[in-house]
Amino acid sequence: MAKCEYCGKEVALPFRCKYCNGTFCVEHHLPEKHECQGLKRGSESESVRVYPEPASQRKNVIYIPSVTRIGQTKISTLLHSIEWDELTDLTIATLAIYIIYLGLFGWTVSPTLAMTLLVFSILTYVPHELAHKFIAQYYGLKARYKLFKEGLLITLLSSLLPIKVISPGSVLISGLPSRKILGVTALSGPLVNLLMALFISQTELFGALTDYFVQINLWIALFNLIPLGVLDGKKILEWSFEIWLICFLFTILLFLI
Repeated sequence: MAKCEYCGKEVALPFRCKYCNGTFCVEHHLPEKHECQGLKRGSESESVRVYPEPASQRKNVIYIPSVTRIGQTKISTLLHSIEWDELTDLTIATLAIYIIYLGLFGWTVSPTLAMTLLVFSILTYVPHELAHKFIAQYYGLKARYKLFKEGLLITLLSSLLPIKVISPGSVLISGLPSRKILGVTALSGPLVNLLMALFISQTELFGALTDYFVQINLWIALFNLIPLGVLDGKKILEWSFEIWLICFLFTILLFLI
């Protein structure tokens, strides 16, 4: 027996909304009765198919309207929302970034340094991506991390080149977020890197490599705050120039301290 996606009531003959494709009971089958995301329009709302990081692949995204009530997703639900195939994609992406770090240190590293660089790979990339995913889900959007073959190949090849490119995948979202929601979702990634840098800078967690770890996080935050193309900065700027400017200048200031 199906359940109403608004109130959770079990119904034998559910109604399907033609705007968001959700199933509802007779009481909530009208769009205005279930806060239908498919009806939201206006200057502050845009139909968005993908939340991209550098090297997003828009052509691979399937648009599936969100039917989750905005702001009602519990933290416990977020923590259990990572599926096995998504975890596999994140693991492969992290290992590709690990190869980047090994290349920076000349490939032949001690076991201790190798483990430290693996931790670097996890902490500089995974929290950034999960922040995008969890914030999008908190606002009722469908979100998952997706590995892209082209981006993964570019990332691996760059480990052999002087210029490194980190773009193995991105978080894809579907729904109809406002500019504010899209901006907040975009801001969450760089903000995690900034907080990571500030916290680790007050410790000696990585010994002589602590400053190196801090600099990596600051570079990742600064790069993603550039307001161009598919980077986070463009979405933040479209939402709020003041917030983008504060974050951008604050990141530069941390470099100078």
